[in-house]
Amino acid sequence: MTITRVNHTGISVSDMDRSLTFYGDLLELDVIFDSDVPGNERLSCVVGMPNARGRVVWLHAGDTMIELWQWDNQKIHAGGMSTLSPREREVVMG
Repeated sequence: MTITRVNHTGISVSDMDRSLTFYGDLLELDVIFDSDVPGNERLSCVVGMPNARGRVVWLHAGDTMIELWQWDNQKIHAGGMSTLSPREREVVMG
């Protein structure tokens, strides 16, 4: 199998406005979608964190997209699961 194209890449960010300055202003990528995403079970299952919600912005980058997420639960985002207590890791991992 040969990979011929990547559809999109998802990146978690701690500060969406600062990230948009970098990706939009400095790299000149165009925002094509910007939305607050309420928590829902499907999203939580896909990303592996309870009550997942936040802001998502899609940027057009050539023939691919960059998907930026700023999670409302910064504790999980900031250092990954390593910053969680053993009980919190158990809840996240299921």
